[in-house]
Amino acid sequence: KKHCINLSLAGHSDWKLPSYDDLLEMFEKKEWFFDTYQQSSTYWSSTSDENYAHYAWGVDFSNGKFSNALKSSRSHVRCVRMSDVLE
Repeated sequence: KKHCINLSLAGHSDWKLPSYDDLLEMFEKKEWFFDTYQQSSTYWSSTSDENYAHYAWGVDFSNGKFSNALKSSRSHVRCVRMSDVLE
């Protein structure tokens, strides 16, 4: 999450970690966002698990399955701009 908030890229600094819903839509349109190699990776969402405060949801882009993991775990991130998430 910090990586996206601190990101300054292509003249923009309004980046965020996508929510569960944003990430689900990205999975459905993954051909627009990811090359073949990246499609087999798991990506973090900014959505915390309601039952476990130290866990957040991620999605495996090879099959669309969501799973939770400790927020301290390592995984990929795909930052999105706050102003135009999938518009």
